[in-house]
Amino acid sequence: MNLATATQNRNSLWVDAILTEVREAGVRQAVVCPGGRSAALVVGLARAGFEIVHVATDERSAGFFALGLARASRTPVAICVTSGSAVANLLPALTEGEPLGVPLVVLTADRPGGRGSGLPQTTDQVGLCLPAVRGSLALADPDVTAEALDALQAALGDLLARLGDASRGGPVHVNIPLHGEFTSADADVGWTPPPARPRIARAPAAAPPAPPRDSDWARLRALLPLRPGLRGLIVAGHDAPLSRQQVERLAGALRFPVLADAASGLRRPPVAGLVCEADVLVLRPAILAVSPELIIRLGPPPLSLTLQRYLAGSAAPALRLLRAQSRPDFLARDAPSLVDPTEADIDALIALLGPGDASWRELWLKQSADCRTRLDDVIRSLPWGECSAAHAVCTAPGYPLFHVANSMSARHANIYVGRREAPQRIFMNRGVNGIDGTVSTFLGELAGSGVTGLLLVGDQAMVHDMNGLEAARVGGLTGTICVMNNEGGSLFDLFGLPQLPGHARLIRNPTNVSFEAMAAAFGQPYRRCTTLEAVRAALAEEPLHGRIRILEMAVPAGSLLRDIEPLYRAGAGLG
Repeated sequence: MNLATATQNRNSLWVDAILTEVREAGVRQAVVCPGGRSAALVVGLARAGFEIVHVATDERSAGFFALGLARASRTPVAICVTSGSAVANLLPALTEGEPLGVPLVVLTADRPGGRGSGLPQTTDQVGLCLPAVRGSLALADPDVTAEALDALQAALGDLLARLGDASRGGPVHVNIPLHGEFTSADADVGWTPPPARPRIARAPAAAPPAPPRDSDWARLRALLPLRPGLRGLIVAGHDAPLSRQQVERLAGALRFPVLADAASGLRRPPVAGLVCEADVLVLRPAILAVSPELIIRLGPPPLSLTLQRYLAGSAAPALRLLRAQSRPDFLARDAPSLVDPTEADIDALIALLGPGDASWRELWLKQSADCRTRLDDVIRSLPWGECSAAHAVCTAPGYPLFHVANSMSARHANIYVGRREAPQRIFMNRGVNGIDGTVSTFLGELAGSGVTGLLLVGDQAMVHDMNGLEAARVGGLTGTICVMNNEGGSLFDLFGLPQLPGHARLIRNPTNVSFEAMAAAFGQPYRRCTTLEAVRAALAEEPLHGRIRILEMAVPAGSLLRDIEPLYRAGAGLG
């Protein structure tokens, strides 16, 4: 880019230089929250040819929209906000995105000399973001001399290299002080732009050194019982580091069943040897009677509490295969790990462990099929309630993308999302497992994928991110939001909390919000469903192109507590 663009102040040249490096890093899309201090940045993004996907009012929701956009598109995305508390509002999305390694470029406008000065709308913006990003750059005040621009280019190149690094990639932060009494677009009276200066071509900045890879197979053989014929499990979490083909090759050669979370990407279409019912299956006497001898973990810990307990109580050693640099793992604190495993690593595992115990895998697959039959029988017999409504959503055809909120919604999906040949991308915000930003993340995923999507979300999570519906105005987004209105946090009913004084108001916290009015406020279609037949009929309808339909599923408040125990008992073969 020629930096001699038509400008009124030195901020514009400084911003152009910054955004040139951002483009060089592969960023093409941006989400912006306009403000006086960020005005030069927002206009600069448009001038530089970035696609401004969403102009948002609420920075918190904008951050989650950018996160969903980056995850679904598999490309880095810029998020630009003004100074002060606006930056703090990005922290929830960054806290979610950092553990997942989501490539976000956070551009925060600041006031020159702002930190510690008492100026309005200033705080320590670098310090705010530092715990939740992989790298941060605090720029000095704008300086458009040739020397300063050269230094800027080099510093940004080093930082932005962290976006795509396989083992340590993730969000990065650039804090950008910009001049201006009222806005960063204020004219510099009497200022004359310097002569045009073409960008100096430089070699791409080297990515940070990868952490040491623990692929010393002699050492692993000493730590683990790596020999053919073992009874083993492959347990896949939400960020499995192997492709579907690699998982099938490994599981087939080792004859290990694959216990895969709904968000693992291994259920739709299913990999060979897949087990979808592990949440319930590990309660079965037939499964508990024979212990595994080795557990191969793919990605972070699984979602299910019952499966977590099963793994924690097992004496079997574990080997973790991870996409990113090793993080603390409460289920396998001292287990050896392979970071970013290669085909050679898979070959080595197959050579050491194959073939496995075929009768062991057959036991799991037979028990899995019987468990699914019993679960389906119970679900068909249930009266209208939370479990039957969630099952209808999780089994609805015609949606290439499915986002599931955390808390009880994720637990429903892990049981009800079964095998299906039609591909479906399933997303959950499992970075820190929070309900924050669910609507915004979903809408960002729709923008990043260009397909029709389905969201299962509880009433509290929906209210928590009500502002996220502003993004429904982004052109072409088509989807259905299914709100489970169970009058508050029904998950807490399962933990015995109803016995506490004031539980209904203090813990369960009914939202008492009109979702019809919410939909109307953002101009989206709405329907209230009070029967299973109504839910199924609504999901069978073709979604309206360019609209986000909201289906409120009004279920009896106590239906989860009523139905979940018989469901689990039947699946576990206990009744």
